[in-house]
Amino acid sequence: MTVIRRLVVLDRAMGDFSRRPDWEIRLAKELAAAALRNFEWGVHDCARFAARGFEAQTGAVPWSADFGSYRTELGAARAIARAGGFEAPIDRELERRTEAVWAARGDVGLVDLAAGPALGLVDQGVILIAASPRGLGALPLRAARIIWKV
Repeated sequence: MTVIRRLVVLDRAMGDFSRRPDWEIRLAKELAAAALRNFEWGVHDCARFAARGFEAQTGAVPWSADFGSYRTELGAARAIARAGGFEAPIDRELERRTEAVWAARGDVGLVDLAAGPALGLVDQGVILIAASPRGLGALPLRAARIIWKV
């Protein structure tokens, strides 16, 4: 099933993802669930969090399949490097916003943390990331280096 859903995503043109009619409700549910999850590499980390948020909005399986599976920080770093970093797989699927001020709720963002780059979701003027032991971290929108339009 996952393979079939992934093929659907690859078949679409970049930026041609339609949000579901109830995307805001689905995204709100995903954010609420994510706030209760413990951080876990390969399960609830920044890449998986952003991917689940994207899937909640569009129904499409996103770039996270490019990262494969991993269970440790080193495994995550290797998986991301094999995929060409965070930017390469997402750039193939989503259009970058030219300025962060145009970011909209549900967009995907990339921020640079002391520990390295992290993916997150835009919500009410902040970037939410799965960076804390329990719940979500929030950074000001201006912290985003890249914003991709969903």
